[in-house]
Amino acid sequence: LNGYDLTSYLPIFAGLTIESHDATERFRADYRRTVAELLARNRYERLRELAHQRNLSIHPVVRPTAAIPADAILNASFSDVPAADFRLRTPAPLASYPTGTDVALKIATSAGHLYNRRFIAAKGPLTDGAGGGWEVDLRALKPLLDRAYLHGANRIFISAFTHSPASAGVPGIECPDGVCFNANATWWRQSRSFLTWTARNAVLLVQGKPVSDVCVICDDDQPGAREAQLRRIEEELGGRYDYDAASTDALLTRMNPSGGAIILPDGVRYRLLVLPDRRAMRPEVVAKIKELVRAGATVVAPKPLTTVGLQGYPESEARLRADADSVWGRTFTGESLFGRGRVIWGKPLDDV
Repeated sequence: LNGYDLTSYLPIFAGLTIESHDATERFRADYRRTVAELLARNRYERLRELAHQRNLSIHPVVRPTAAIPADAILNASFSDVPAADFRLRTPAPLASYPTGTDVALKIATSAGHLYNRRFIAAKGPLTDGAGGGWEVDLRALKPLLDRAYLHGANRIFISAFTHSPASAGVPGIECPDGVCFNANATWWRQSRSFLTWTARNAVLLVQGKPVSDVCVICDDDQPGAREAQLRRIEEELGGRYDYDAASTDALLTRMNPSGGAIILPDGVRYRLLVLPDRRAMRPEVVAKIKELVRAGATVVAPKPLTTVGLQGYPESEARLRADADSVWGRTFTGESLFGRGRVIWGKPLDDV
């Protein structure tokens, strides 16, 4: 899949170093990317194909994990309705939320924006499985749903409206990891206005195009790096600007320059493109940055010094360095003009 036979590199899985430390790490990067690509194509894309053949749609729930190599944004791109869980604030449902964005919901909404999905769902509210859902009323649910809408969701999947027959008594049967949301709830007779509000939101929030100032290419090379990167981005933006998180797939296949901005085929625009703070990049990513900046885009990224993986290595090094010298130049000022655009590095995003 990557243009070379992996047989001689198999001892790496037993903890051995093959050829050199650099070659070993390059193979590991190829392995992680290949596993993530196969998972996306053979599971999520194939599931969508089979569902569409039967006039069905799919909405797998985004759950970022560090346990396996996976591109959560690419996986979500194959969902007809990108969805993510949101959780109840147990044990105190009315307690204040911590600041920051729910990474899973940010990934789901970003995938919806990047791949032109009209509906984006928040599923919940979930609990920790140890109770906490029985005492939840509309007063507690309102700020939860507000937060989900602000994150970019325009649909709420209630978890869960259980079937609880009269013979089960009151409050009846309930899902252990969700809220008591059914006709047995004490507030059910007062819920019409609340449900009308959610229905109105579902209509209004699908109008027009989403607006985000920044598009962040996520660091998928190391498990868990994506979450840390997005937390840092939020701190630097300081809540004054919104952003979408993207994978390199969206960068290479969906993004084009237009009037000094980066535009997607369906009209979504970004003023700024941000890449991971790493000195290693795939040659095709550097070539894409060169194309965007030449046409007028503004990109925040450090100058790459080497390639990622063994594919095309070592010949790919010369190509990457030539493109990097063209775009970033040989200056150390933190900004380089190229074509009609510019590339910036070493500065906080709120200064950019």
